[in-house]
Amino acid sequence: MTHFWLALAAITINIVQSVGTQRIRLQNIQLEYQPSVPLSEHYQRKCNREPSGYNKPKTPGDNGFQIKVSGEPQKYVPGEVYTISLQGYRRQYSIQKFTGFMLVVEPKEVVSIFNFGNKASGNVGFFQLYGDGLSKFSDDCPHTIVQTSNIPKSEIQVMWTAPPSLSGCVVFKATITEDKDAWYMDDGGLTKDLCEDEQERKDEQPDIIEDCCACDEAKYEVSFEGLWSRHTHPKDFPSNELLPQFSDIIGSSHTADFRMWEYGGYASRGLCQLAELGTTKKLESELKTESDKIRTIVKARGLWHPNLNGKTFAVFRVDKKHHLMSLLSKLSPSPDWIVGVSALELCMKNCSWITNKVMNLYPWDAGIHDGQSYLSEISPTIPQDKIKRITSHDPSSSQSPFFDPTGFPMKPVARLIITRQRLYEKSCEETEIFTDDPEKMDRYDSPEEADYLEVEDCEVTEWTDFSSCSATCGRGIQMRSRNFVNEQNARKMKCLTELTEKKHCDMKCEGNVSCKTSDWTDWTTCSVTCGIGSRSRRRYYLNHDARKVCQEELLEQRSCVESQSCEMNPKCSVIQWSEWSPCTTSCGKGIKFRTRLYLNPSESDTCNQDLMQKTTCGEDKPPCFSQLSNAKDSLHFLTPSLRYYLYKTGNTVTHLKNRVLCVPLSTLTALSTRTYDSSNKLIVDCEVSEWSEFSSCSATCGKARKERRRRIEIYPQNGGKRCPNKLVQRRKCRNNPKCGKNITP
Repeated sequence: MTHFWLALAAITINIVQSVGTQRIRLQNIQLEYQPSVPLSEHYQRKCNREPSGYNKPKTPGDNGFQIKVSGEPQKYVPGEVYTISLQGYRRQYSIQKFTGFMLVVEPKEVVSIFNFGNKASGNVGFFQLYGDGLSKFSDDCPHTIVQTSNIPKSEIQVMWTAPPSLSGCVVFKATITEDKDAWYMDDGGLTKDLCEDEQERKDEQPDIIEDCCACDEAKYEVSFEGLWSRHTHPKDFPSNELLPQFSDIIGSSHTADFRMWEYGGYASRGLCQLAELGTTKKLESELKTESDKIRTIVKARGLWHPNLNGKTFAVFRVDKKHHLMSLLSKLSPSPDWIVGVSALELCMKNCSWITNKVMNLYPWDAGIHDGQSYLSEISPTIPQDKIKRITSHDPSSSQSPFFDPTGFPMKPVARLIITRQRLYEKSCEETEIFTDDPEKMDRYDSPEEADYLEVEDCEVTEWTDFSSCSATCGRGIQMRSRNFVNEQNARKMKCLTELTEKKHCDMKCEGNVSCKTSDWTDWTTCSVTCGIGSRSRRRYYLNHDARKVCQEELLEQRSCVESQSCEMNPKCSVIQWSEWSPCTTSCGKGIKFRTRLYLNPSESDTCNQDLMQKTTCGEDKPPCFSQLSNAKDSLHFLTPSLRYYLYKTGNTVTHLKNRVLCVPLSTLTALSTRTYDSSNKLIVDCEVSEWSEFSSCSATCGKARKERRRRIEIYPQNGGKRCPNKLVQRRKCRNNPKCGKNITP
C-alpha cells in the first residue's frame, strides 16, 4: 500500500514538471490520505545527492560553506532574476576551496495528486549557467547544477529566475565536497528557504505606516535605471539622439506628514521649475526649508546620450521618524512630464527595514503646461491642474506617444532599485541623532560621525555661459558647466553638487530652413549732432536661404537725443510749418505731409532740423487694389501744376501758394529728417508698399505656387536709398494633394 502512494506521488511530480505554471484542480477525488511530503525524499529514490566514491558519512555542519542569494532577500519576487552563489569563508590570507558540489532547488512541499487544491503550484523557477566552464546541468536530477571537474574552486555562480506568482516556497540545498575525507550536505548555510513575497509588486507601493516601530536605522542605495528608448516606446520617439534625457535626480527621505510631491496633488514652485526646465535648485531649496522633516536629500546625476539607458546611484539614510522616500526626475523633451516615486514606505510592520525593493516608474503630467506630445508648443495650463499619471489610454489622443488604442498597458520608462546596504543598531530608548542643518543634511553619513563634512570641500566655480543651441532647426539643448574649486577634496568627499545644467532651446524654422540669426551689431552713433535723431543696429541670417522664407526683424531703430540744442544756432533757424498736404491716395491708407525751410539755406550745411513731417491718412476711404496689375494713379486728383510749384529766396527756388509749400511728390519719404547734398537738393529714399496677402495656389493638386507682391510708391532721387529688387515673393504650396484620377489641377 505504501508503494502505491509513493507511485502516485512520483506521477504527480512528472505532471507538475510538464504543466509548468498551470494549476490543476482535481476536486472530485476524495481520499482519506493527503500527505505533505518533502520532495527530496522522492528525488532520493532516483537522484542520489551524496558524492560518488565516498564511503565515509557526511561531516556534520557546513564548515563555513554557504548558499548566498544576490541582494540577500528574505522573499523572492515572482519572475525576478537572482544570482545564486555557493562559496566558502574568506580569511585575510586564505580562501576556502572545494572540489565538487551539487546545487538543487525544490518545492518546499510536494504538490501531489491529493493536494492540487493547495495554493502552491510546485513550480520552482529555473537555473541558467554563466558559461564559465565550472558548472553544468545534472543528467540525473531536475533543477540541479553540478561541477564539470574536480579542480579546486572558491565560488560558483548561477542565475535563477524565480517562479511565477502563486508558486509557493522553494528551498535551495547544496552538497559540498571539500577534499577526499570531508563532504557536507544540507546543514547550516547549505540550505536556504525562499518564499514568494506576495505583496511586492513592481507597480505597487506598500501601505504607509504612520508610526514606524523600527529602532535600528538603515542605509540604502537607490539605483535609477533608464528604460525609455525607441525600442521600448517607438511612437514619436525623438529622432535627435541628444534630446531624450532624464534630468538630474532630486529626492529625500522624510517623515510621514511630509510630501515632496504627491500623486493627485498640485506641483509646488520647485516642482514646477523641475517639470518645466529640468533644474532641481528651487526644489532642493524647498526641501531645505523643511529640514525638521528631512533626514537625507537624495541627489544623483541625470541620464542622457549615450547613457540614456544606464544607471545612476545615490545613498540615503532612514530612521523610525524619517522612514519614507520620494524621488523625481524630468522626462525630456516634454511639456511638463516627470518620473519618480512619492512617499515610498521602507519600514515594515515587523519593526524591520525592507531588504530590497524594485519599482517600475511611469510618466506623470505635472499639470502646469498643456501639450500631449514630446515636442508640443509650451503653453501654461490655466488654472493649474493636478498631477496625474499618463497611461496608454489617458490622454486619449493619438498625439500622445504613449497612447495605445487597444488599451494594452504601457511599458515603464524607468526602474527604481532600492537595496539596503547596512543596519545601524540602536535601542529604542536612544536619542535620535540627525541634523536639522539644511546645509549638512545630504552629507550626514552615520550617527557615529560627529565631524560633518565641510561645505568648503564641495565649493564650485561660477557657471559658464550657456552653449549655443545644439539644433539649428527645431528643438535642441543648451548646456553650461562649472567645476569644483578643489577637485581632489571633492572626489574624496564624494560631493554630489551638480556640475552641468541643461535647458531646452527652440530654433525657429520655415520648412527645413533655419531662421537663426547672428547676434545684433552694436548700436550706431546718433544720426544728428544736436536735437533728436536716430540710431540703429542690424543682424543677419546665418542661412542664406532664410531671406526667402523667414520674417525675423533684422533692423532695429530707436530715437536718440543729443544734448546740444540745434535751436541755439541762428544759422539753423526755420520758417513755420506749412499746412498739411492732401492725402496721397484716393482709396486705402496714404500719407499727408507738411514742410518747412531754413531761413538761410546757404548757411545751413551743418544743420539737421526736421524739414518734413508726415502722418498716415485715408482711414475713412474705401480699400484699394491688392494686385499691382490693377493699380491706377492714386494721385490723379493733384494737377500737374500743383506738383511743381516753385518758390525763390535768394539762390533757392521754391514756390508758396496760400502759404503751402509745394514740392515734387516723389519727395514724400518715411524719414522726417532729411539732408541736402552739395547742390541743395533734397535726398529722397525709395519707398515700397507693404506686402499683399499671399494669393491662392496656382493649382489645386500637384506642384503649385502662391505669390504676394508689393509696389514702389516713391522712387529714389539725388542719391537716396535704392529700391529693392524683389517686388514679388513666391512660395511652394506644400499641402497640395497629389494629382490623380479623381483630382485634376
